Amino acid sequence: MLLTIDIGNTNITLGLYEGVKLGARWRLATDHERMPDEYGIQILGLLQHGGCSVA
Repeated sequence: MLLTIDIGNTNITLGLYEGVKLGARWRLATDHERMPDEYGIQILGLLQHGGCSVA
């Protein structure tokens, strides 16, 4: 699996690829007040909710 992250001024778009197929996609609002570890926790939650095993 490959996790792609596109960080923009207003949105952060995440894609989870299985080979060449896009398995899941999420969009988060960019918040300049949010700390990096807050984004990490949110991204981990999305991956786990999507059924991805995170080690």
